[in-house]
Amino acid sequence: MILHGSRFFPLDQPVINIGRRSDNQLVIEDLRVSRTHAQIRRTKNQTLLFDLNSSGGTFVNGKRITQTTLFPGDVISLAGFTLIYGEDGGESTSVGGTSPAQPPV
Repeated sequence: MILHGSRFFPLDQPVINIGRRSDNQLVIEDLRVSRTHAQIRRTKNQTLLFDLNSSGGTFVNGKRITQTTLFPGDVISLAGFTLIYGEDGGESTSVGGTSPAQPPV
């Protein structure tokens, strides 16, 4: 997963919770993002994205979703915070679960 075009977050767990709360695997410190905003579930054959009743909504390629299958290149917006689902090109900075993703300044 690529955050704001420059930071890479590996999808190396079967379930990844995304939001502002510090106990999420992917912490995003952006007030537009809900405390528990979305969840990614990985299986052998697919990657699913679920909105967790967030206040700002979860969008994939400009369409609001409650759940959807992700494909490489999909653009995800969590209330305006942008992520891209895809492979790491080796040029990105890794973002761990304990290090929050910061929007560009």
